[in-house]
Amino acid sequence: MIIIAYITAIALGTMAMTQAVLAFMFVCFLRRKENLSPAETAWPKVAILLPLRGADIKLREVIECLLRLDYPDFQLHIIVDSPDDPAWEVVQDATKQTDEEKVLLSFLENRRTTCSSQCSAFVQAISSLDPSVEIVVTIDGDVVVHPDWLKSLVAPFQDKTVGATFGNRWFMPKNNLLGSIVRYLWNSVALVAMWLHSIPWGGTMAIRKSIFDEIGILDHWKRTMVHDASAASLLHRCKKKVQFVPSLIMPIREDCSLAFCLDFLKRQMMWTRIYHSNWWAIFIHAVVTTSVFVLAGFAAAIAIATGNSMTTTWLVGALLGYLLISLICLATLEANIAKIIKQRGDYTKWLTISGMLKIPFAVPLTQCIHMIAVLLAGFRNKVTWRNITYLIRDPYDIEITKEGELEVAADAENSNYSL
Repeated sequence: MIIIAYITAIALGTMAMTQAVLAFMFVCFLRRKENLSPAETAWPKVAILLPLRGADIKLREVIECLLRLDYPDFQLHIIVDSPDDPAWEVVQDATKQTDEEKVLLSFLENRRTTCSSQCSAFVQAISSLDPSVEIVVTIDGDVVVHPDWLKSLVAPFQDKTVGATFGNRWFMPKNNLLGSIVRYLWNSVALVAMWLHSIPWGGTMAIRKSIFDEIGILDHWKRTMVHDASAASLLHRCKKKVQFVPSLIMPIREDCSLAFCLDFLKRQMMWTRIYHSNWWAIFIHAVVTTSVFVLAGFAAAIAIATGNSMTTTWLVGALLGYLLISLICLATLEANIAKIIKQRGDYTKWLTISGMLKIPFAVPLTQCIHMIAVLLAGFRNKVTWRNITYLIRDPYDIEITKEGELEVAADAENSNYSL
């Protein structure tokens, strides 16, 4: 038993120190200064693409903030799923006072059965862009931008080797529900991993327009589920830089239940399985690290029950040490990211006392839910996203098998839940 305790303690210590080193490296990166000078002599013309299926909670605010961007030359293209979509009424109301040349509204006219609804919208919009557009930007319907958002996204393109730029999300849920806390903890680890491997987030992403023809991105988007991961694999293959911009960590303030959180994680891990070349390493890492944590917990319980004080000391010490280092890493990330968000004048004091008390218990729960999501994603080929069910045979063999209408909550106006 003592040998198991030693091995488990060493494994937990290694996991904790690896986590700490990566968190420290990421924080150092966050503290780098950014240059917001225009590429060459002027800011390039930008097309911002906002595809909508369903009305996200903050949609009206998202559109209003996009229209107030501090950027000299951009057009906002909003592609609504259908005239019956709940988003259409919000879009009309939010844009009724806006210059028609600034905002171009359209419906999804050709829903391809070989890709996601979102990718169909992107293909439709990009195919009709004016030739003068130099940068294509994609954004999600729950991302509330700040005035310099677009400048921060475009500025790195003054380096001709940069093919794409991106930000990422940081969950700051309004209500500290357990599901929301678990998603927040999972994302805090995922954010560091995405930075480390230059995996972009499509909710805030920009790509040079010239690259679309150069490497055939649209042909891939016609047959894929997610535009960001598939574009990244093509850009990496063609030796184009995919650059993360620290100031573009965007707060997402929606809540979710534990069931929704599992479904969300399952989708994220399915995209990773399909489009990430190191999927099996990620799969094995999730299973092994969670198994070590669970094994340590069971072994500690047995040691306590049998009165084995030496084994108990090793195991309980290792578990508490792992938890403590995880909490320190989380607090460090939260403080540094909150500083970035606060500098933009945004609210950062989202974590309540009850939320703080949930976090230590949510850490092992998050570890277990992550492994469940990885296992489900690893052995399933169907996924439902915004009430459309997709059959995924391989990365570029997608088929829509079922399409349902989006339901609107009875209290949608006051709801704060993710769609």
